[in-house]
Amino acid sequence: MSLLLFGGFLLAAVADVEGSAPSEAIEVRVGIVAFEDFHERAGKWEGFLGEVASNNAQAVDFQIAVGTYEDVVHWIRNGMIDVAILTPGSASEMLTSTGTSTDDGDYKYLATVALRSSHSNGVASDQGGGALSESYRSHCVVRADSNVRTAEDLRTLAKSGKIRFLFVHPLSVSGNLAPRIALQTLGVEPRSDQIRYTYSHSASLRALLDESRPSPCAAFVWDGYLENAGAPPDEFRIVPFPELAALEIPHDAIV
Repeated sequence: MSLLLFGGFLLAAVADVEGSAPSEAIEVRVGIVAFEDFHERAGKWEGFLGEVASNNAQAVDFQIAVGTYEDVVHWIRNGMIDVAILTPGSASEMLTSTGTSTDDGDYKYLATVALRSSHSNGVASDQGGGALSESYRSHCVVRADSNVRTAEDLRTLAKSGKIRFLFVHPLSVSGNLAPRIALQTLGVEPRSDQIRYTYSHSASLRALLDESRPSPCAAFVWDGYLENAGAPPDEFRIVPFPELAALEIPHDAIV
């Protein structure tokens, strides 16, 4: 979906809800889930929404609020924002659980975010120049000097309790749900003492570099994150994990 087409659709939907006259400025409150260090991603959304506003005949004021998975779901459920940009896990949680209507009516699914694939590795990337994709995958990442090199290594170490798994958030598909499904295919159900939630993809990578940890760690991040974050390639290594690579994940939903 093009920038102008989506922008016009978004503004038409909000104007319909607000009932604003063409001569009035539209204030659009946008909530965005922060699943990584957010300053760069926030800048991209501010630029996108600014372009939407500049190409609209009616004055538009986008008010952006950044919050956790739970924050943004709470905001839209309680009518505190007009538009939510949700990760697939939080979108599913909101749209399939009880209490999914505001006083003004049901939520409307507007679009799925599409990113261009990276030329170098085909994964979804904010900086890629390839074809647009509405889906991505999860990567299993370890330190470059880790002795974990295959999915079988993950299985063996997990069974013996000699590895910790760094998951992002219970509602993160690439950082928790998809990896757990892939691990289950290996016969692995991580124990609670083998799990740490970091609450952002960037925090998972930082935790990998914490040399104080007594046992190996494996982190799970979305497949464009290493490239987008500019992570030094000599510090991390992606573990081949066919069962995880087979799981396709939709990009963020705009509701």
